Amino acid sequence: MDTYDLIAIEDLNIKGMTRNHHLAQSILDASWSKFFGMLSCKAESAGKIVKGVNPRGTSKEYKYGIELDRDYNASLNILERGMLGQGLPFVPSEVEPLRELIPIPASSIVEVGSPLR
Repeated sequence: MDTYDLIAIEDLNIKGMTRNHHLAQSILDASWSKFFGMLSCKAESAGKIVKGVNPRGTSKEYKYGIELDRDYNASLNILERGMLGQGLPFVPSEVEPLRELIPIPASSIVEVGSPLR
């Protein structure tokens, strides 16, 4: 909340999405409506703006001339729509493909924490 003045999110039709019986339980379990309400409340108290944008085509529009991860591309489209919707310029200065993640076996990770009691 402290870093950015605008938070752009897809303005999802939660009620419409729950009509799909395959998705309904997952969507309701995730409490999307509650999350959006809490996000808006926190943003308002911090003097920030939450801008809902039309979700149609956010993951299908490609306009940067390079191959991008679908989710990363969608996030850029959502941000652009949010900024333009507030009358702000959107100039992506550092759009580049995400680096490839290298899997690390879980056995080589050491977690430090409190001992079990």
